[in-house]
Amino acid sequence: MFGDLYSMEDLFGFDRHKFPKSITYVRRGSRVFYNLCGLMQCMVAFLGEKRPERRWLPEPVRRQRVLTGVIKHAQDIGSEEVGEFVRQTLQPYLS
Repeated sequence: MFGDLYSMEDLFGFDRHKFPKSITYVRRGSRVFYNLCGLMQCMVAFLGEKRPERRWLPEPVRRQRVLTGVIKHAQDIGSEEVGEFVRQTLQPYLS
């Protein structure tokens, strides 16, 4: 999660201690890996955060652009089920 080019901390811009405690993950030795469910759990937690300092993508235009891109990318490269799961999960945060 920490220090890697594609870490969750880098993706969201938050320290790992601010992440939800119940994220789904897989531990391999000392490293922790997150699947799609874990990623979506973080996204939903940060998108729904009420405290401004812990909210991810607080600007509406940027939020719309990022979430639309994530949904499109999931639909383009994932299975139909994955694309639909991502769309249904993120749709409430697009308005």
